Amino acid sequence: MASHLHKFLRCLAFISPILLSGCRPETSDIATRSAEPVPEDGLRITTDPDVVFRRAFWAHPSADDVIISGELREWIDPDTGNIESWQWFIHLRPGVALKDTLQFGGRFEFVSVEPAAAEIPAPAPQWFSPGEAGILRSANGMFTVFKRQTDGSIFACDSGSGFAAPH
Repeated sequence: MASHLHKFLRCLAFISPILLSGCRPETSDIATRSAEPVPEDGLRITTDPDVVFRRAFWAHPSADDVIISGELREWIDPDTGNIESWQWFIHLRPGVALKDTLQFGGRFEFVSVEPAAAEIPAPAPQWFSPGEAGILRSANGMFTVFKRQTDGSIFACDSGSGFAAPH
């Protein structure tokens, strides 16, 4: 019994940094971004593709993920500096790992939905035009992924209030 526990703990000690490495930057990224000055209108827009990808998928992009466009909008309370609401939009050609996450649901628990059930937060950027695509939606019904069959790219979007990490 003790040897099994010892093996388990050694294994856990080995893989924990690997599993957690994708989570650390998002936390520090949010802390760093929270320290940025709040725009006069309270709307902060970020088009840095890596920042948008990390906010969308809670991981760093892989070398084989090709980000075409991205936009993150955050409405900030000027008194507290807290994020009151947010939207993000991204268009990319997913790499192998992201394709697996989308295909098997991963932490977002994606399910297929009919086109009539797909909602795009308004106003979407001009470049966000998924056209005809297969549609996946997260279990909570907000995170939506449009998978184009024609070129293999995806368009994804989400919106919400405040800031919270996925469970």
